[in-house]
Amino acid sequence: YFIKIPPILGVQYWGYISDIGYDREGILTKTTGTYSFENGYHKVHYCELDEHGTATDNTLLFSNEKMELSKSGSVAAHFLFMSLENTYTEYLTAFGKFVFEIESENYHLEITEGQITINLIYKLFNNNQLFSKYELSICICGEPPFTLNK
Repeated sequence: YFIKIPPILGVQYWGYISDIGYDREGILTKTTGTYSFENGYHKVHYCELDEHGTATDNTLLFSNEKMELSKSGSVAAHFLFMSLENTYTEYLTAFGKFVFEIESENYHLEITEGQITINLIYKLFNNNQLFSKYELSICICGEPPFTLNK
């Protein structure tokens, strides 16, 4: 299928992170970005600011089967999410490099007239120890109406 969305759109993350030994913490990120559809993949590029105002450039590349998230800036990493699959990433920060195993419990892509929604549940492991668990919804929307051609 082909989806036509204006090039500037809204990107919103919401969900929870559960660090081991701590309570659930809410996540909410709202930003704008650009969208394209190339070689069978949806591509969204956006900039995210952390609590200190430091920028990270992010690129989401996704299809029905998988989602990739590349981050560069104050942190750098490349994540690959596929339902019921385990993958690995190196997460580079100012504090050093961390290697995480990603256990994707659920990845679901839904495209409707007006928006793209990604639901994702995954766990991060470091040295075979559970590090954190994430439950995220990512909503990508722009100026309606979108056109969806199959």
